[in-house]
Amino acid sequence: MIPLFPTLHPAYFRQPAQPSSLLPFPLNQKRVRYYYFARNGIWEALQIFGLKTGDEVLMPAFTSGIEVDAVIASGLVPVIYDLHENFTPNFNDVRAKLSPRTKILYLTHYLGFPQLTRDALNVCKNNGLYLFEDVAIGFLSADEDGEPLGSKGDAAIFCPRKTVPIPHGGLMVVNNPDLPFPATRQRRPSHYSTARQMAALSLKRMAASKNSRAFALFGSWTWTRAVPLLNAFLKTIGIKNTECGRFEFDATKTDWGMSAISKYLLPRFDYEDIKHRHRENYTALAASIKGVPGLTIAFSSLPAHTVPLDLMILGCKCNEINAKLRQQGIETSVFWPDHRSYEIGDSSPFIKKILREHLVLPIHQDLSTSDMEIMGSAIRRICLS
Repeated sequence: MIPLFPTLHPAYFRQPAQPSSLLPFPLNQKRVRYYYFARNGIWEALQIFGLKTGDEVLMPAFTSGIEVDAVIASGLVPVIYDLHENFTPNFNDVRAKLSPRTKILYLTHYLGFPQLTRDALNVCKNNGLYLFEDVAIGFLSADEDGEPLGSKGDAAIFCPRKTVPIPHGGLMVVNNPDLPFPATRQRRPSHYSTARQMAALSLKRMAASKNSRAFALFGSWTWTRAVPLLNAFLKTIGIKNTECGRFEFDATKTDWGMSAISKYLLPRFDYEDIKHRHRENYTALAASIKGVPGLTIAFSSLPAHTVPLDLMILGCKCNEINAKLRQQGIETSVFWPDHRSYEIGDSSPFIKKILREHLVLPIHQDLSTSDMEIMGSAIRRICLS
């Protein structure tokens, strides 16, 4: 089995915590807020900007919809701008949509690939805007100047749970010293939801390991029978799982902080090794599927400071590839399979096409270059059959 995300090994709990000065941005910063959901950071960031109801936020057309709904829930107006076919902002469209009510330029760094931060800063400087960087899918990556993504905006969000095996967790960093730092008290997240995700990460580890017989005897039974029974029982007494991967903004949980277990684990990973493995696997997988008829790699080159989260392919056969890879135990994903993504990107032919014809492939640190060769060979067979 090749899992989509890195899995949880007991050895991580025995690793010593690194000093904050050696941790990657923003874990090495003081003005960092920890959340259950990364989207909570969007919500709180919008509060500290001191905006008025009806003020506008320029946002990209390629979005999960959660970001847009957080803006609307804050009493602000999202104004959608288009992207070029390399996923960078169309700044001509950005400038055309500026108005006296425009206050924020929202910049999303897709899969860790930097989105012209310098140009975005110039637009903000020339028009008196705040820059908000969404690095939810770009943790550990850096921009064209070698500066960490999220370090140049007035504020930024991150979602490290997509890069390292913690049960949940988002971060918000406030870089602008003139902005206040949130002081509201946070609630502890659901213990059950945290424990459930910990179990999922551990069972995935078992399923992906060579000891698949143990998973067949214990893990598979636990997940397919014991967990549904436990869920049903807990639901009857009013305890429900809060899934951090759901595509919805829940204003009632904006004060949920990060659990102690996620905070405990964050400083215990080897981030330099993770960066190296992501880049190595990305290069290997890209090379193995290069030139396959009908397929395009969304980001065909790998800039020097980029740490990609996944590899995205584009093409009309992506649905077939997705189904057949999953039959072989290779987990894949698609960006935001929700109606809100399609509604928001509806005015852009490029975004509509991407949402319907793409696939995201894992390249994380648990995998090896031989796993990339297995994936690449499977994709070639599917496309050439």
